[in-house]
Amino acid sequence: MSRVFNLKVQDLLNQIRHKEGIGPWLGWVWTIEYQKRGLPHLHLLVFLRTDHQFLTAANIDRFISAELPTEPDAIGEKLCGIIQSAMVHTYCAGGNGQAMCMHGLNALTTQTCRKGYPRQFQEETLITEDGYRLYRSRDIG
Repeated sequence: MSRVFNLKVQDLLNQIRHKEGIGPWLGWVWTIEYQKRGLPHLHLLVFLRTDHQFLTAANIDRFISAELPTEPDAIGEKLCGIIQSAMVHTYCAGGNGQAMCMHGLNALTTQTCRKGYPRQFQEETLITEDGYRLYRSRDIG
């Protein structure tokens, strides 16, 4: 299984580097992690040769979404369910003060999530002064 995964990663990296499908390649950094159930996944940071005009909110929104899919068909609903079960931070939902992400458990302070959840809705992507991105996450109900 690991060998098959590594071959697919190599194919992906070759596509990025030699075919320049997402832009002119400059370099990359990656790590492969294994989840609790043993499923590998890749964290990949690709550096591209671009000008400063590339990092605009409109370009970021073309590639990154922090919103759940809203397609009413069966595929959209299934994808939404997968994302909610695997990628949505729910440990401290409903005031679960015993969650590992909570701190300030002193009775005199308010309990807050170390990860900053729940996050505020964001009508448009913003790039802060230090380069941190606040991705668009509209309130769609």
